[in-house]
Amino acid sequence: MTDALIRAIRARNLDQASHAIARLQRYMNNEGIKAAIIAAVEHLAWEEGDRSAAKWLLHHPQHLSRHQ
Repeated sequence: MTDALIRAIRARNLDQASHAIARLQRYMNNEGIKAAIIAAVEHLAWEEGDRSAAKWLLHHPQHLSRHQ
């Protein structure tokens, strides 16, 4: 399910991301969904070499996921 979220964020497709989050809401609480979103953004920042996002994540360690 988080793969769909990662694909939607990578494509910058808000409709797909909203749909992926709606599917996650069936199985996760709000904290779990928040963690999944942060993990997806973190994953893409490192994968795509987005220096700005990666630097922000490094300077805000409370937002880093446990899935590096």
